[in-house]
Amino acid sequence: ARIIYSGNGWINKRGIFEISQRASFIECAQSKETQSRRAVVNMRPSESLSNVSGYDRLHLISGDATMNQVATFLRIATTCLAVEMLEKKALPSIRYNLDKAGVDMQMNSKRTSTWYLDGVIGHKRGAIELMDQYHRRAQELFLGRDLITDIALIIWADTLEKLAKNPSLLWRRIDWVAKKTLLDTFVAQTPNWNPEWLQSLDLEYHNLDTAVSLYYGLLDSNNAERLVSDHLIIKATIEPPHDTRAFTRGNVMRYFALQCNNQYSLHINSWKQLIVYATDNKKVNLQPFIDNPFKTYE
Repeated sequence: ARIIYSGNGWINKRGIFEISQRASFIECAQSKETQSRRAVVNMRPSESLSNVSGYDRLHLISGDATMNQVATFLRIATTCLAVEMLEKKALPSIRYNLDKAGVDMQMNSKRTSTWYLDGVIGHKRGAIELMDQYHRRAQELFLGRDLITDIALIIWADTLEKLAKNPSLLWRRIDWVAKKTLLDTFVAQTPNWNPEWLQSLDLEYHNLDTAVSLYYGLLDSNNAERLVSDHLIIKATIEPPHDTRAFTRGNVMRYFALQCNNQYSLHINSWKQLIVYATDNKKVNLQPFIDNPFKTYE
Protein backbone atom coordinates (compact mmCIF):
# COMPACT_ATOMS: atom_id res chain seq x y z
CA ALA A 1 0.00 0.00 0.00
CA ARG A 2 2.88 2.41 0.63
CA ILE A 3 3.45 2.98 -3.11
CA ILE A 4 0.66 5.56 -2.93
CA TYR A 5 3.22 7.95 -1.38
CA SER A 6 6.56 6.27 -2.12
CA GLY A 7 6.15 5.81 -5.88
CA ASN A 8 8.34 7.71 -8.34
CA GLY A 9 5.96 7.46 -11.25
CA TRP A 10 6.87 6.44 -14.81
CA ILE A 11 5.59 6.04 -18.35
CA ASN A 12 5.46 2.31 -19.07
CA LYS A 13 6.19 0.69 -22.43
CA ARG A 14 2.59 1.10 -23.50
CA GLY A 15 2.71 4.82 -22.81
CA ILE A 16 0.56 4.57 -19.68
CA PHE A 17 1.46 6.47 -16.52
CA GLU A 18 2.00 4.40 -13.38
CA ILE A 19 2.69 5.71 -9.89
CA SER A 20 5.42 3.14 -9.06
CA GLN A 21 8.43 2.12 -11.12
CA ARG A 22 8.96 -1.17 -9.29
CA ALA A 23 5.40 -2.40 -8.88
CA SER A 24 5.10 -3.89 -12.38
CA PHE A 25 8.09 -6.14 -11.66
CA ILE A 26 6.81 -7.45 -8.31
CA GLU A 27 5.14 -10.82 -8.67
CA CYS A 28 4.66 -12.17 -5.17
CA ALA A 29 4.83 -11.44 -1.44
CA GLN A 30 8.07 -13.28 -0.66
CA SER A 31 10.79 -15.06 -2.59
CA LYS A 32 14.51 -15.84 -2.48
CA GLU A 33 15.00 -14.55 -6.02
CA THR A 34 15.96 -11.04 -7.13
CA GLN A 35 16.35 -11.46 -10.89
CA SER A 36 13.16 -13.47 -11.38
CA ARG A 37 9.96 -13.83 -9.37
CA ARG A 38 10.67 -10.59 -7.57
CA ALA A 39 8.91 -10.21 -4.25
CA VAL A 40 7.84 -7.49 -1.84
CA VAL A 41 10.15 -9.04 0.78
CA ASN A 42 13.21 -11.01 -0.29
CA MET A 43 13.88 -14.04 1.90
CA ARG A 44 17.61 -14.74 2.11
CA PRO A 45 18.41 -16.13 5.55
CA SER A 46 21.97 -16.98 4.48
CA GLU A 47 22.68 -13.26 3.94
CA SER A 48 22.09 -11.92 7.41
CA LEU A 49 25.05 -9.50 7.07
CA SER A 50 25.51 -9.77 10.82
CA ASN A 51 27.22 -12.14 13.22
CA VAL A 52 24.90 -11.12 16.05
CA SER A 53 22.31 -13.76 16.83
CA GLY A 54 18.75 -12.63 16.20
CA TYR A 55 19.63 -9.79 13.82
CA ASP A 56 18.91 -10.61 10.19
CA ARG A 57 18.78 -8.70 6.96
CA LEU A 58 15.52 -7.12 5.82
CA HIS A 59 15.77 -7.09 2.03
CA LEU A 60 13.09 -5.00 0.33
CA ILE A 61 13.24 -4.70 -3.46
CA SER A 62 9.74 -3.34 -3.99
CA GLY A 63 10.40 0.36 -3.38
CA ASP A 64 11.24 3.15 -5.79
CA ALA A 65 14.34 5.34 -5.43
CA THR A 66 12.53 8.58 -4.61
CA MET A 67 14.04 11.96 -5.49
CA ASN A 68 12.06 14.32 -3.27
CA GLN A 69 13.63 14.76 0.17
CA VAL A 70 10.32 14.57 2.04
CA ALA A 71 9.15 11.54 0.04
CA THR A 72 12.43 9.76 0.81
CA PHE A 73 12.17 10.64 4.49
CA LEU A 74 8.56 9.45 4.59
CA ARG A 75 9.36 6.20 2.78
CA ILE A 76 12.22 5.29 5.12
CA ALA A 77 10.61 6.58 8.32
CA THR A 78 7.33 4.72 7.84
CA THR A 79 9.20 1.51 7.01
CA CYS A 80 11.26 1.89 10.19
CA LEU A 81 8.13 2.47 12.26
CA ALA A 82 6.43 -0.57 10.69
CA VAL A 83 9.45 -2.75 11.48
CA GLU A 84 9.52 -1.42 15.05
CA MET A 85 5.83 -2.24 15.45
CA LEU A 86 6.54 -5.71 14.07
CA GLU A 87 9.29 -6.23 16.65
CA LYS A 88 6.89 -5.16 19.39
CA LYS A 89 4.17 -7.47 17.98
CA ALA A 90 1.99 -4.38 17.79
CA LEU A 91 1.07 -4.22 14.10
CA PRO A 92 -2.59 -3.58 13.24
CA SER A 93 -4.49 -6.86 12.90
CA ILE A 94 -5.13 -7.12 9.17
CA ARG A 95 -5.64 -10.49 7.50
CA TYR A 96 -4.25 -10.68 3.98
CA ASN A 97 -4.03 -13.29 1.23
CA LEU A 98 -0.33 -13.20 0.30
CA ASP A 99 -1.10 -14.69 -3.12
CA LYS A 100 -2.65 -11.34 -4.05
CA ALA A 101 0.43 -9.24 -3.25
CA GLY A 102 1.87 -9.00 -6.76
CA VAL A 103 -1.47 -8.29 -8.41
CA ASP A 104 -2.41 -5.69 -5.80
CA MET A 105 0.85 -3.79 -6.30
CA GLN A 106 0.56 -3.88 -10.08
CA MET A 107 -3.08 -2.79 -10.11
CA ASN A 108 -2.56 0.04 -7.61
CA SER A 109 0.39 1.31 -9.62
CA LYS A 110 -1.96 1.89 -12.55
CA ARG A 111 -4.28 4.06 -10.45
CA THR A 112 -3.83 7.69 -9.45
CA SER A 113 -6.63 7.56 -6.88
CA THR A 114 -9.09 5.10 -5.27
CA TRP A 115 -6.46 2.52 -4.38
CA TYR A 116 -7.51 -0.72 -2.72
CA LEU A 117 -6.01 -4.11 -1.83
CA ASP A 118 -8.05 -7.02 -3.06
CA GLY A 119 -6.05 -9.41 -0.88
CA VAL A 120 -7.37 -8.00 2.40
CA ILE A 121 -9.71 -10.47 4.07
CA GLY A 122 -12.80 -9.41 6.02
CA HIS A 123 -11.76 -5.78 6.33
CA LYS A 124 -11.86 -2.41 4.59
CA ARG A 125 -9.69 -2.68 1.53
CA GLY A 126 -8.86 0.94 0.77
CA ALA A 127 -5.09 1.51 0.72
CA ILE A 128 -5.37 4.90 2.44
CA GLU A 129 -7.59 3.48 5.18
CA LEU A 130 -5.16 0.61 5.71
CA MET A 131 -2.17 2.94 5.89
CA ASP A 132 -4.12 5.11 8.31
CA GLN A 133 -4.38 2.13 10.65
CA TYR A 134 -0.61 1.76 10.61
CA HIS A 135 -0.23 5.47 11.26
CA ARG A 136 -2.67 5.54 14.17
CA ARG A 137 -1.01 2.54 15.81
CA ALA A 138 2.46 4.10 15.37
CA GLN A 139 1.17 7.34 16.86
CA GLU A 140 -0.19 5.49 19.89
CA LEU A 141 3.18 3.84 20.47
CA PHE A 142 5.77 6.45 19.49
CA LEU A 143 4.33 9.98 19.49
CA GLY A 144 6.37 12.27 21.75
CA ARG A 145 9.48 10.11 22.13
CA ASP A 146 11.73 12.26 19.86
CA LEU A 147 11.56 15.09 17.35
CA ILE A 148 12.28 13.01 14.22
CA THR A 149 9.55 10.47 15.00
CA ASP A 150 7.05 13.26 15.66
CA ILE A 151 7.93 14.93 12.35
CA ALA A 152 7.49 11.60 10.53
CA LEU A 153 4.09 11.00 12.12
CA ILE A 154 2.90 14.52 11.26
CA ILE A 155 4.03 14.29 7.64
CA TRP A 156 2.57 10.78 7.33
CA ALA A 157 -0.85 11.92 8.59
CA ASP A 158 -0.86 15.02 6.38
CA THR A 159 0.12 12.98 3.33
CA LEU A 160 -2.63 10.40 3.85
CA GLU A 161 -5.19 13.17 4.38
CA LYS A 162 -4.22 14.91 1.15
CA LEU A 163 -4.14 11.64 -0.82
CA ALA A 164 -7.70 10.99 0.29
CA LYS A 165 -8.84 14.52 -0.50
CA ASN A 166 -6.94 15.27 -3.71
CA PRO A 167 -3.50 13.77 -4.58
CA SER A 168 -2.61 16.80 -6.71
CA LEU A 169 -2.21 18.75 -3.46
CA LEU A 170 1.02 16.78 -2.93
CA TRP A 171 2.80 17.78 -6.14
CA ARG A 172 5.59 19.48 -4.16
CA ARG A 173 6.14 16.42 -1.92
CA ILE A 174 5.40 13.14 -3.71
CA ASP A 175 7.45 12.28 -6.78
CA TRP A 176 4.76 10.53 -8.80
CA VAL A 177 2.39 13.47 -8.31
CA ALA A 178 5.09 15.96 -9.29
CA LYS A 179 6.02 13.99 -12.38
CA LYS A 180 2.39 13.55 -13.45
CA THR A 181 1.81 17.28 -12.99
CA LEU A 182 4.79 18.10 -15.22
CA LEU A 183 3.76 15.59 -17.88
CA ASP A 184 0.13 16.76 -17.89
CA THR A 185 1.31 20.37 -18.23
CA PHE A 186 3.56 19.41 -21.15
CA VAL A 187 0.71 17.58 -22.92
CA ALA A 188 -1.63 20.52 -22.44
CA GLN A 189 0.91 22.98 -23.87
CA THR A 190 2.26 20.82 -26.72
CA PRO A 191 -0.29 20.10 -29.48
CA ASN A 192 1.76 17.51 -31.40
CA TRP A 193 3.35 15.59 -28.55
CA ASN A 194 4.19 11.90 -28.82
CA PRO A 195 4.77 9.14 -26.22
CA GLU A 196 8.55 9.11 -26.78
CA TRP A 197 8.75 12.72 -25.65
CA LEU A 198 6.90 11.82 -22.46
CA GLN A 199 9.27 8.93 -21.80
CA SER A 200 12.23 11.28 -22.33
CA LEU A 201 10.80 13.80 -19.85
CA ASP A 202 10.16 10.92 -17.47
CA LEU A 203 13.87 10.10 -17.46
CA GLU A 204 14.94 13.73 -17.24
CA TYR A 205 13.08 14.07 -13.96
CA HIS A 206 15.72 11.78 -12.41
CA ASN A 207 18.78 13.25 -14.11
CA LEU A 208 21.50 13.76 -11.49
CA ASP A 209 22.88 16.70 -13.47
CA THR A 210 21.28 19.53 -11.53
CA ALA A 211 21.50 21.81 -14.57
CA VAL A 212 19.04 19.73 -16.62
CA SER A 213 17.17 17.61 -14.07
CA LEU A 214 13.44 18.32 -13.91
CA TYR A 215 13.36 17.44 -10.23
CA TYR A 216 16.25 19.75 -9.36
CA GLY A 217 14.57 22.41 -11.46
CA LEU A 218 11.54 22.13 -9.18
CA LEU A 219 13.80 22.20 -6.12
CA ASP A 220 15.71 25.28 -7.27
CA SER A 221 12.49 27.15 -8.03
CA ASN A 222 11.06 26.32 -4.59
CA ASN A 223 8.48 24.00 -6.12
CA ALA A 224 9.60 20.94 -4.16
CA GLU A 225 9.45 20.48 -0.41
CA ARG A 226 12.75 19.93 1.34
CA LEU A 227 13.97 18.98 4.80
CA VAL A 228 17.65 19.92 4.70
CA SER A 229 19.75 22.60 3.06
CA ASP A 230 22.34 22.11 0.32
CA HIS A 231 24.96 23.09 2.90
CA LEU A 232 24.03 20.15 5.13
CA ILE A 233 23.97 17.76 2.18
CA ILE A 234 27.47 18.79 1.12
CA LYS A 235 28.65 18.55 4.73
CA ALA A 236 27.23 15.01 5.02
CA THR A 237 29.35 13.85 2.06
CA ILE A 238 32.56 14.64 3.95
CA GLU A 239 31.61 14.34 7.62
CA PRO A 240 30.12 11.03 8.83
CA PRO A 241 27.86 10.95 11.91
CA HIS A 242 29.90 11.11 15.10
CA ASP A 243 28.47 7.88 16.51
CA THR A 244 29.77 5.67 13.67
CA ARG A 245 32.98 3.84 12.91
CA ALA A 246 33.06 5.73 9.62
CA PHE A 247 33.67 8.90 11.64
CA THR A 248 36.78 7.41 13.24
CA ARG A 249 38.09 5.82 10.06
CA GLY A 250 37.51 8.94 7.99
CA ASN A 251 39.19 11.23 10.48
CA VAL A 252 42.21 8.96 10.85
CA MET A 253 42.64 9.00 7.06
CA ARG A 254 42.22 12.77 6.95
CA TYR A 255 44.66 13.34 9.83
CA PHE A 256 47.48 11.32 8.34
CA ALA A 257 46.90 12.57 4.82
CA LEU A 258 46.57 16.26 5.57
CA GLN A 259 48.24 16.96 8.91
CA CYS A 260 51.34 14.80 8.57
CA ASN A 261 52.47 15.73 5.06
CA ASN A 262 51.79 12.21 3.81
CA GLN A 263 54.54 10.75 5.97
CA TYR A 264 52.18 7.97 6.97
CA SER A 265 50.03 5.54 5.02
CA LEU A 266 46.90 3.65 6.00
CA HIS A 267 47.92 0.06 5.33
CA ILE A 268 44.74 -1.79 6.26
CA ASN A 269 41.48 0.07 6.15
CA SER A 270 38.56 -2.11 7.22
CA TRP A 271 35.77 -2.15 9.75
CA LYS A 272 37.83 -4.37 12.07
CA GLN A 273 41.22 -2.72 12.23
CA LEU A 274 43.31 0.31 11.33
CA ILE A 275 47.03 -0.07 10.77
CA VAL A 276 49.13 2.96 9.91
CA TYR A 277 52.75 2.82 8.71
CA ALA A 278 55.31 5.59 8.59
CA THR A 279 57.45 6.07 5.51
CA ASP A 280 60.20 4.04 7.18
CA ASN A 281 57.74 1.11 7.40
CA LYS A 282 57.55 1.27 11.16
CA LYS A 283 54.15 0.59 12.63
CA VAL A 284 52.50 3.63 14.22
CA ASN A 285 50.79 3.56 17.58
CA LEU A 286 47.37 5.15 17.13
CA GLN A 287 46.79 5.73 20.82
CA PRO A 288 48.12 9.32 20.84
CA PHE A 289 45.59 10.24 18.16
CA ILE A 290 42.45 8.35 19.12
CA ASP A 291 41.37 6.63 22.30
CA ASN A 292 39.64 3.68 20.66
CA PRO A 293 39.12 3.62 16.88
CA PHE A 294 35.97 1.51 17.12
CA LYS A 295 34.15 2.88 20.14
CA THR A 296 30.77 4.52 19.65
CA TYR A 297 31.31 8.23 20.06
CA GLU A 298 28.50 10.01 21.86
